[in-house]
Amino acid sequence: MPFNRARQENWWKRRTTLEKHLSCIALGMIFLAIILSICLIFYNQYGEPKGVCLTSSCVHAASEIMDRLNESVDPCEDFYSFACGGYIEKTRIPDDLQHINSFIEAGAKLVLQLGQF
Repeated sequence: MPFNRARQENWWKRRTTLEKHLSCIALGMIFLAIILSICLIFYNQYGEPKGVCLTSSCVHAASEIMDRLNESVDPCEDFYSFACGGYIEKTRIPDDLQHINSFIEAGAKLVLQLGQF
């Protein structure tokens, strides 16, 4: 064992000053690259949220969804009432229909918009 240690020390002593400096610079660059990689990974996971739509149509769609929720119900207890309760309470079924859903409502809005042209 002492022979190996002495051999390693001799290896470092045989290096020129330039080689020693370049070795230190290379190790520093590797260390810096590792630190930057960790920072980049951390920023990508916990940085600013991506893909959040803030256009007027997205905000309007989100408000319609929120309007159809029944937030007085605990979603862990009764998810159907939580998700659909506001829609059921606020939606009136026309006399000429037996049922209604959001697709029928969207079609009716589209017909009204096309009639305005």
